[in-house]
Amino acid sequence: MKAKFIPVMLNTSGREVVVFGGGKEAFRKAKLLVGNCEKITVVSTYFIPEFSKLDIRKIKPDIMNEEDIKPLINKSSIVIIAADDSGLRQKLKEICVEAGILYNEVDEINSPIVFPAIYEDSGVTISVSTSGKSPAFSKFLRDALGNMAKPYAIALPVIEELRKQVRPFSYHEKVEYFQKLFHTDRFWESIKEEKTKEAYAIGCELIEAEKLKK
Repeated sequence: MKAKFIPVMLNTSGREVVVFGGGKEAFRKAKLLVGNCEKITVVSTYFIPEFSKLDIRKIKPDIMNEEDIKPLINKSSIVIIAADDSGLRQKLKEICVEAGILYNEVDEINSPIVFPAIYEDSGVTISVSTSGKSPAFSKFLRDALGNMAKPYAIALPVIEELRKQVRPFSYHEKVEYFQKLFHTDRFWESIKEEKTKEAYAIGCELIEAEKLKK
């Protein structure tokens, strides 16, 4: 069956994640999740040196049979499968499916979860996925879109403050106000020059203009 994906934003606070594997791909996934999850456990017979930089729990098992695996993942929201052993990978997938736990298998397009390439700056988050077809192209698109998004990251804190000022407005008045703001060239010229106070003042001018209409 062909994999079909929908983009979602997952609240990872309070969630536990287990990563199986100690190589570069396992490290990359663990690094992404550090600081965003309650607890991260990495299980592997070896760990590349970079893992020493991460605040995570590491387990070195002697044998990985089904009875060893289940206690490790029974509280997990997500399991990352990045182990080298193909037999272990298959066993992990079967256990996750049986337990109803979402998993991501590295380099496997049919995983229930695919990690997109992510750009994040000042609250603006852009995730790009090719549905597992080409992670390299996802990263290329992320970087291209990230360069375009920089002015919007500068604008977001200003817009957040202006949103507070229009709280008394009705829903339709808010929509109309922000449409005008987003199509005001002066506002974006100030943002591009990183004159955020000036941009905020322009936004306030538009608010006063809207109030005069009432």
